Amino acid sequence: MKNFVTAVYLISLLLSATASASAQTGEAPHLLDFLRSPRDFSVRHLYHDEAIYYCNKQGNHLPTARELAQYAMSLGAKGIAEFADGKPDDSYYRVDATQDGFNGIYFDRFYFSAEGYQHPEGEFGENEIWSASSNSYARVSNTWIAFNSATGHLYDVHWYFTYPARCAPGSGR
Repeated sequence: MKNFVTAVYLISLLLSATASASAQTGEAPHLLDFLRSPRDFSVRHLYHDEAIYYCNKQGNHLPTARELAQYAMSLGAKGIAEFADGKPDDSYYRVDATQDGFNGIYFDRFYFSAEGYQHPEGEFGENEIWSASSNSYARVSNTWIAFNSATGHLYDVHWYFTYPARCAPGSGR
């Protein structure tokens, strides 16, 4: 626990410096710019609930599965197809995301294809990161959706895995 608290403190100092730089320009960072910006990945081994707590404590949020898919699209991924429109081709796979919102739980189901994705340079292009989304069966299976920044894929992982937290600006809901 002491290592976690120390890591959170060090990251809060880093984020404070980032927030100060944004405040000087007078503009809030766009989600995609924020995710793309080169930053240190010194926070390691956070469980999902710790990652949510960490981002919320900073006044930010873990990006949802859809936000991470949009980020992947900004790096060349083929895209998102709405669930109601059906699966466009075999490169798409189904993402069954669930988020806790202010008015209860809501579902976000879509198809996603990472085909064409070009991973970012540096350490961010080599890590899995948490999303705020669980799969639709998380209440039973305790799985959450993570983003693999090397491949651009979204996939289900169990809560007891540890990944870095890449927070997105704002409360997110």
